[in-house]
Amino acid sequence: MSCEELFASVAKDPKKAEKIDAQSPDCACEAHSVSPHSPGPVMDDETLWRLILSPVHYDVATGKVTEAAFGDASNKGMSVQRLVITGSEGDIRQLGHARAAAKPGRTFECAVGATAAGIRALRGPEDGGRFCIYDTADAADPGHADVCQTRQGSRHTRAQLRRELQKQFSLLIHPA
Repeated sequence: MSCEELFASVAKDPKKAEKIDAQSPDCACEAHSVSPHSPGPVMDDETLWRLILSPVHYDVATGKVTEAAFGDASNKGMSVQRLVITGSEGDIRQLGHARAAAKPGRTFECAVGATAAGIRALRGPEDGGRFCIYDTADAADPGHADVCQTRQGSRHTRAQLRRELQKQFSLLIHPA
């Protein structure tokens, strides 16, 4: 099965990251385009933006992005936007407001950014897992990508790795 076929078969699966890792270990599909709507694989020098919506990804009381904002990497894939394709920071901001408007009770709080190289450099101890980045664009969202965590390592190690992932996302786009 090709990488594109694999991704098409698990596109809406809540355990997408696990199934991709089982069929394409060691981030093998990162080197291939996995979407017919994508211009190509995510490059290391790209900046990726995670849209932060409250109340799910943001604690209004503390004003901080929550760990939950990065939990999707371990299951359905953590949605990010490729700045090089999406356009500008203003376009990221508009996309955030549009996503929030489509979900009652949600507010776009900010977008947090990291480099693909920084995400890929994260490793658990003794081959305790890593993150893969796939170009999962669709016709309506050509800049979409997913960050997926591999299954190696203990639950504790994978949780710690997600906390390190959160630290990588140190760039910020405000909502206004």
